Amino acid sequence: MANPLTLASAEDLAKGREGNRALLSDILSIPRAAYSNATENVQQIGQFAKDMATDPQARQQFGQQFAAESKKPILPQDVQNAALSFAPGGMTLAGMTAYHGTPHMFEPTAENPLGKFNLEKIGTGEGAQAYGHGIYVAESPDVAKQYQFMLSKVDPKKVNYGGKSAEQHLDEAYKLQDKANRTGNKNLLDEANAKAAYWEGIYMRRHPEDIKRMANDPDDGWPAFAKYANSIDQKKITGIENSGSFYHVDVADTHVEKMLDWDAPVEGSIASKIVSAAKKTKGMNPQDFEDALGLSRMYEGQPESGSSIYRLISSSLKSDAKASEWLKKHDIPGIKFFDAASRGEAEGTRNLVLFDPEIANITKRE
Repeated sequence: MANPLTLASAEDLAKGREGNRALLSDILSIPRAAYSNATENVQQIGQFAKDMATDPQARQQFGQQFAAESKKPILPQDVQNAALSFAPGGMTLAGMTAYHGTPHMFEPTAENPLGKFNLEKIGTGEGAQAYGHGIYVAESPDVAKQYQFMLSKVDPKKVNYGGKSAEQHLDEAYKLQDKANRTGNKNLLDEANAKAAYWEGIYMRRHPEDIKRMANDPDDGWPAFAKYANSIDQKKITGIENSGSFYHVDVADTHVEKMLDWDAPVEGSIASKIVSAAKKTKGMNPQDFEDALGLSRMYEGQPESGSSIYRLISSSLKSDAKASEWLKKHDIPGIKFFDAASRGEAEGTRNLVLFDPEIANITKRE
């Protein structure tokens, strides 16, 4: 593979990314002096980075070639990370794949026919914003699917299954409950309650997929409910017109790395950024942040978690929206937190709260 760095500007392509500069210099066996004064052909490194980002076979081949020539093993992911650190603007060609479930379909834009996120639309989905003000995306496709169907509304008057309307199915369930109560048949009552729960869910305008999810959830469902919900062939349900959208979203790794971790102590560069910015912001007490982050002289203990720091910022600025905007302004582009399935384990998949829609690129809609 031709060396794409000999004419690329190190200052333009790798400013502030010293660790990866050293790694890539090692990978490509290029002394820093060879590219420190170069000034042209910047596009070559962009193409190289794109190849490393998007083509697993190219990464594998390049890693094997490097290992054979240098007698030093290297993982394909190391090749990708180092190469991408040189891409113009940072690591913008690859990153975390996330998902967003919504009852809406975004309007196309000039930049993307699939549309883009809009901060002005915050609150038109679930609306809870429990982990900060921003756009929510999930690392787990199942979590995003859950929100897609949970938030999508159906018209029960249009729903038909097996030649019967939703109203007829619900009426049958109530009659079955009456019969079970009269006869004292507990098995029949369990069956009747399961059927009633399903069709009452339809009348609550819940999507069949969301009802099925609840029925199979250990906390919300029970065996008879799950059995009935799983017996429904959803492909044969008619009248489900609005099933929302399921979007695939790319978020660059460099943005994720700079996010506030909701579940962990805030330390390092992120803590320093917050304290430095607090000193320049009217209405904030820098001492509060130095104490909370363990940066004061007399501090003993563990720095506060991201959730506590976000609440402190929000309290100082009088709103979550202002807190998110303030963090974005100071190069902290979002929040990351473990989803419900992972939170107790403190590992697994995460959700992201994006303060800036520009850091997310929608790549697919289902």
